Amino acid sequence: MSYILELIIGLIFTIFLWLILFPIVLVLATPVILIMSLFSRHDRYAVRVRRGYRHVFEFWLDYGLWGMP
Repeated sequence: MSYILELIIGLIFTIFLWLILFPIVLVLATPVILIMSLFSRHDRYAVRVRRGYRHVFEFWLDYGLWGMP
């Protein structure tokens, strides 16, 4: 019974992590990404913004998966 309970708690934590915290991280990262993209001079603005969001997604995939059961 405890295995099923641990699995349910792990699933609830994963849902919380991906559905609640991930959008919060994106909202908090948006001003940083936009400001940093303004001052970079290597590419067009849209490409720099896309790279900034890609870094956030890659970070979340690397470190956000540790909570999955």
